[in-house]
Amino acid sequence: MMRPLLIALGGVMLFAAAACDEGRSYPSDRGDDDYNLEAMQLIDRDMPRGIFRSDERTFNNDEWSQVFDVDDPEVAKTTLDGQNRIRSFVAFFTWESPQEHFGTVISITTQSTLYKDEEAARKSLMENRFSACGLLVSEEETGRAEAFYVPRVGDESVGMFITQQQSQLGTSVDTILCFRTGRIVHAVVQTGLDGTQDVALAVKLAERMLARVDAAFDGKAAPTSAPETEASPTPTGG
Repeated sequence: MMRPLLIALGGVMLFAAAACDEGRSYPSDRGDDDYNLEAMQLIDRDMPRGIFRSDERTFNNDEWSQVFDVDDPEVAKTTLDGQNRIRSFVAFFTWESPQEHFGTVISITTQSTLYKDEEAARKSLMENRFSACGLLVSEEETGRAEAFYVPRVGDESVGMFITQQQSQLGTSVDTILCFRTGRIVHAVVQTGLDGTQDVALAVKLAERMLARVDAAFDGKAAPTSAPETEASPTPTGG
């Protein structure tokens, strides 16, 4: 199941950003191993009804570079190392039979990427096309991104649509909301055919992810979702 996950993570860095000085602060001086990226991910109860986690994995720079550039992973790893990227955790959610749900969001990916310091994390969120938000990025997708406004989530946040032409299915769209907490950049990516974009769902999922991030930072048990009928609406197109 990693292959559809990786396809879902294409994009470039054009965005709308939101940030302010209020809110909680996130420590950046902990050891690299003291950030529990896995605990920061959404779980099945957070998802729209019928979508479940089908894959998850931690990636260091060597592993991520081999996914990003199979022809020249050494160059990719050098670039990632130069961006002070340390590791990421990725979780992939989809329907049991995705081909039966082309009229809705087909999959949702959550990802948290740890950087050496806050400056590197901010650059990933705001500047680096090669690794925008820590996601896989293709230079070929330049010009296919459209910014959308998002409320502030965490320290700062960005939103974008990434469109790609599929050979048989038409145009697919990734609806991406990224946010930063200290030196960690998080992303929620919805993937579906054109017309299934759902910004409200993106914001709701990002806010749920922030609650799990806060709990992980505080060393507390992750919050439980509200009852499914209230917390997990079925995604709709449009």
